[in-house]
Order: sequence, then structure tokens, then C-alpha cells
Amino acid sequence: MSKTILYVLGAILVVVGILGFISDPVFGLFEVNMLHNLVHLITGLALLWGGYVGGAQARSVAIVLGVVYALVAALGLVLPGDVILGIIESNLSDDSLHIGLAIVLLYAGFTAEKSGSPVSMSTENMPSANGMSDQ
Repeated sequence: MSKTILYVLGAILVVVGILGFISDPVFGLFEVNMLHNLVHLITGLALLWGGYVGGAQARSVAIVLGVVYALVAALGLVLPGDVILGIIESNLSDDSLHIGLAIVLLYAGFTAEKSGSPVSMSTENMPSANGMSDQ
């Protein structure tokens, strides 16, 4: 399921990043500038890559980008004005979307199955040396 989340969000962010170059505000709601569009494109591509490779890399991408989007949302909410740190244009719609992205990405990252973790094996149903079950 986490791979699907990464694919879907990645595709959406790539499309939104492209739309931002065509229309500002995007969908009449989201204020963007060129850097904001590039961030959407880059994070969208990173999510698509994470969905493709899966495993620990997917978890890491989801968690790191979830934290980044949470920080961006927090900055957008607490800093005055419509430009975060003087570089990324943002408004309340953007901040709300960033909160939603952070929640979904952190959920996907922290609930994803850990790959490469040791598998516990029970010997209950394994054949013994003589070919018979231990039961």
C-alpha cells in the first residue's frame, strides 16, 4: 500500500508542479512561484522513485519528505506574509495541503513493512533430520 501512496502522490505532485508553470494560482487556490513548482516536481519525482524501488528506500523517502512537508507547513502557518523564508510563495490552502501531505507520507513511511529485517522462523512445522515433522 505504501508504494501505491508514493506513486499516487508522486504523480499528483509532478502534475501540480507542471500546472504551476501554466497557471498561478493552481486550481484557483494554491499560490506558487517558480521555486515552489520546482519543489513539487522534485518531490514528486522522488516519491515516484521511492514507489518504484520500494523497501527501505521507499520508507526513507516517505519519512524524510513527510518531515520536510510538516516543517514547511509549520513555517507557512507561523511566519507572517505569503512567502516562506522569502523564497517559496504560500497561502493557507498550500499550508493545509502540506499538512495533509505530511500526515499521509509519515503514515506511509512508518507503517510500511520494514524490508531487510530478520525474519523469525518457527521450527514447529519444519521437517526433522529424518524427514518427519517434529509434531
